[in-house]
Amino acid sequence: MAAWIAAVRHPEKQDDIDHIHRGDQALITEEGERQAQVLIERARLLDIDIVLSSDTPRTALLAARIGEAIGRKVETRALFREWRAPSVMLGRSVDEPGIKELKRVMRLSFDHGMPVADEETRPMLEERNRQAQKLLLEYPQQRVLLVTHAKFICGLITQTIWGTLENYYSGPDRTLKLSHTGITVFVNEPDRRDGVRRLIVETVNDISHTEPRFYQDAERILGAAE
Repeated sequence: MAAWIAAVRHPEKQDDIDHIHRGDQALITEEGERQAQVLIERARLLDIDIVLSSDTPRTALLAARIGEAIGRKVETRALFREWRAPSVMLGRSVDEPGIKELKRVMRLSFDHGMPVADEETRPMLEERNRQAQKLLLEYPQQRVLLVTHAKFICGLITQTIWGTLENYYSGPDRTLKLSHTGITVFVNEPDRRDGVRRLIVETVNDISHTEPRFYQDAERILGAAE
């Protein structure tokens, strides 16, 4: 069974720049390409056994590049996709007054488990998290790298700690930051009270690579690669 799971989010995508919601089809930017190179270099240091990824293009492509760089198998699963937003948002700016209002009402309705449109509801997301936790706990490889999405990681952290996504939008969504090159680690360990193995949050958004010495080394490595 997997003992150690490192989760990373995809690099910067087009939506982050122009605020147009593209859903699963959003691709990474030029800055995102630089971030991808940093993630690849970080992955080389992690002694990974397998790379898992959501099946969206921006994560699957990064996972494939990491797998090639470290010589490890890559598997993609829809289970690790980003939370599904209402389809009416596709192709529209998140700055539009109507879209802002839609998102506000979604946040208010989230704890009640009531959909505003065709987005994933809290009960649906909690069930998906339970399936993800079970899969990760039972995975045969010991050390797993998961390439996924920011909200998926935040939601998994939240549910792993509190057992629910209730109050997600009034808490973690506003106070938990995940950088594009940070690493969040979950471990599979026995609970210190009842001894039952469970997923445990070990570190959140490790960005030690941004220390000046590492960054100089990263620039040297990337420069040599060019």
